[in-house]
Amino acid sequence: MIKLTVAIITYNEENNISRCISSVLAVADEVLVVDSFSTDKTEEICLSFGARFIKHPFAGHIAVFVRIVTLIAVFLQRPQSFLRQLVRRLYRLIAPRPVPPPKP
Repeated sequence: MIKLTVAIITYNEENNISRCISSVLAVADEVLVVDSFSTDKTEEICLSFGARFIKHPFAGHIAVFVRIVTLIAVFLQRPQSFLRQLVRRLYRLIAPRPVPPPKP
């Protein structure tokens, strides 16, 4: 199965990063945080979630994106297979689940 890495760009996000990482844990096999040398508790919080944490100077979103791609580049021989797997995984997350009857 192909693994999904979610990359997050941060700088001093201690107030938001827990909610952000929590929101992707259900779909991500790995969380990669590329941080621009935060001076708050961003790194500590990310590591507590098991995220891979890398410090990289911020030189614009495109430069950081290129760095992320070089870190997690995936070469696919069968991209249609990846797409099918991704659609299945997303469907499992958003598909309606039966509601159990209320307990008496």
